[in-house]
Amino acid sequence: MKKRLTVLVACLVAIIGLAACSSNSKSEEPKYADDTAMETVQKGFEARAELIDQMEQAGKDTETTKAYKKCVAAELDVDKPLKDSKFKSSKMQQDVLAYINSLEGQKEVLENSSMSSDNFWTDWNKAYNTRCEALKTLVDKYDLKVSDKYKDDFDDLVNNGKAVAKKNEADEQLNNLFSGITFDKQGDGYDNTYWTYSAIVENTTSNTYSNVTLTLALYDADGVRQGETYASINTWAAGEKVRVEATSEIDATTVKVEPTYYDVK
Repeated sequence: MKKRLTVLVACLVAIIGLAACSSNSKSEEPKYADDTAMETVQKGFEARAELIDQMEQAGKDTETTKAYKKCVAAELDVDKPLKDSKFKSSKMQQDVLAYINSLEGQKEVLENSSMSSDNFWTDWNKAYNTRCEALKTLVDKYDLKVSDKYKDDFDDLVNNGKAVAKKNEADEQLNNLFSGITFDKQGDGYDNTYWTYSAIVENTTSNTYSNVTLTLALYDADGVRQGETYASINTWAAGEKVRVEATSEIDATTVKVEPTYYDVK
């Protein structure tokens, strides 16, 4: 009887030990933010939108650096804890961090320049577009939504994000068209005071480009930029070849093309 009691006690101790280990194992599991991240981003967006509404209803000027800072901070305060959160999906974590970084980019612009400075609106619009594109990613991939009260403003930003993404894609495609292009160089036939640089380039994209302005950067044999000249393309349909040509007094060894302006259909 004593032996059976001893065995029973040992079994109970083992069971309790296993239960404790199981409990500890569960408590040690990390808490992932995947399921709540979009809710947090939504709350941050709405906190910013609500603050703007409150300022407007109170008759306050929302178009000041101080007001901009408050609004950005209202959203960042909600979203920032996600920077230290754990995610099961590394891709979701990357996309959420990209959005938070876009907010911090806006904050940085506001801290480093005033609205009266020459470069403020250029820097602010760039940061604004970055935020819109990052927001669009969260909508497309993770079905981010906001309440109906803020849906119009939200949709405006997302639609701008779509336009920015399209523009960035067109930028990349246009730059790729000129990547690695070799230009022919011809002197003027007399004392070679002027040089003509030309190349045939095919539009292998699905885009039709127009009003294309190109800067041709001219480098010497040591890779030092000596200056630039310019070329343009009025209309450039998909699949069409054009001759890009420009002249300069500089006798260059290498030519690199930098698209500076264009329209796209």
